[in-house]
Amino acid sequence: MKNYFLVFLLIFLAACGAGSGEGLDDNGNPLSEQNNSPEPQPEPEPEPAEEGVTLADLVDTIFDNQALGDQRCTNCHSGGSPLGGLNLSSVELAYANLVGANGEGVDANGNASFKRVQPGNPDESYIILKLEGDSRAGSQMPLGEAPLTQDQINAVRDWIANGAPAGGGGSAPTVVSKVSAEKNQLSVRFSRPVNSGTLEQDLQVYFENKNTSWLADSNEYELILSDQEVRIRFLPWVADVERVAVVLNDEKIAAIYDSRGRLLDGDKDNIDGGAFRYEYTF
Repeated sequence: MKNYFLVFLLIFLAACGAGSGEGLDDNGNPLSEQNNSPEPQPEPEPEPAEEGVTLADLVDTIFDNQALGDQRCTNCHSGGSPLGGLNLSSVELAYANLVGANGEGVDANGNASFKRVQPGNPDESYIILKLEGDSRAGSQMPLGEAPLTQDQINAVRDWIANGAPAGGGGSAPTVVSKVSAEKNQLSVRFSRPVNSGTLEQDLQVYFENKNTSWLADSNEYELILSDQEVRIRFLPWVADVERVAVVLNDEKIAAIYDSRGRLLDGDKDNIDGGAFRYEYTF
């Protein structure tokens, strides 16, 4: 009888099987649902935002501002037969008619014409000469209308200085887009916002009188800083100075960074870095 019982027990155990171990950990315990779930993946980092004025900004807020009813530019420069063949009513048409297109007048080298927009060079772009009323370009535009404000013209300057991109703010380095010199004040504008803290540390002013040059003391001028411009106002007791030289972005002193964290391209060689120097006579 005992033998029959042992045989029956062996057959029962064989039918049940010892198990494959699937679903168990090394200690024979069931794996938790958490261990079976996929590991969480890190979320992709957002693309860095482009900074800088865009051509779409210019069309919507300056050239053809339909929202405010200000169409001083497109009153003449739109439609099937725009004045001078220049249509500014859309981004595509404005880009095609401005960038690299021939203008009129005489440039600084006596050449017969300017480019309407010369990427990277607002001072030699025909549209800037026309908007600012430069005598080399004839009548100031918009013709017969109130001129654009300097802030509006500066926006066009910044776009050109940043390479005149067809879309977005462009990837070109930040540069000086305008310098305005008066008897007792010098203004330097940048094509994008810059870190004003690094700007204040870096700026150097040199005075020159006859054959002597010296680093000006900070109590001889006043700095007025904004995120995109620095004004240097010279105090009355420096009236005997004949010449002034302003140096920015001398990396031996302190480098200037723009809002993207990139170095100012002071020497305009299309490479981040390099000093900017401007000299003028009082």
